[in-house]
Amino acid sequence: EGKHEEDLRCVNGCHSEKSGEYLFPVCTKRHSFACTTCALCSVISDEKIRCPVQGCEDDNFLDEEYRKSIDDHRRESITVGMLEERRKTVSRFVLKIPNIQDTPLLLSKETTVVLEEIVLSFELLLKLLEKTKVSVVGRISVFSSPIYEDCIIPVMSTNNRDVVLKTSFLPEIEHVTPFFENINGIPPSSIACKCGEVLLEETPLACMIPKLKVAKGNVMELFSLNIRNEENITELFIAEDRSIYLGRIKKLVLKN
Repeated sequence: EGKHEEDLRCVNGCHSEKSGEYLFPVCTKRHSFACTTCALCSVISDEKIRCPVQGCEDDNFLDEEYRKSIDDHRRESITVGMLEERRKTVSRFVLKIPNIQDTPLLLSKETTVVLEEIVLSFELLLKLLEKTKVSVVGRISVFSSPIYEDCIIPVMSTNNRDVVLKTSFLPEIEHVTPFFENINGIPPSSIACKCGEVLLEETPLACMIPKLKVAKGNVMELFSLNIRNEENITELFIAEDRSIYLGRIKKLVLKN
């Protein structure tokens, strides 16, 4: 007979069911039990846990059933993952408000995201530049948006926040290569915005400056660049007419 529920304890003596540990039967007749850790070690090693009761020494119930549950779970996870990937991944997506669906879409590094005459948050634009292939058609507009507000809006208004380009304020660019590739493909002065401040130190974000179309009459409190890596400022040197319009700047700081 199997042990009474109150007596259940791992055959190795490390855990009991009273402690909240789930115990697996070692043999078909449930003479003894193994905790999750011991059961896993038994399955993946050559030192199999055997039932100590005479007549059950060769019962492989634990090994067979636990291994089967692991394999079933692995197969289920892989199958579900493949179906989800196939269902949601798109190769090309035109980002427009009418195209936004209730069904989540997976935009991968192979997805081409087309931005055409759209108003989106600067934070969203940075993520797209880093995580997907971006194609900018015509001119787009960007604004700064807190995470709890809409990141895509129908039209720009005076209530939208100015873009702030600060190394400490914006997320670090982790995937630099695709980011540079996307930036290189964006026409100069094609990202319209109002810019309140630029404070950049050793970041690829500096390459975005020639791509901005700063609003006329824009007043910037501070424009500060501290860049040593030439790759981060290549776009500044090849700007059209070797000039970049930044509006009025109250304080200008250039280092290195």
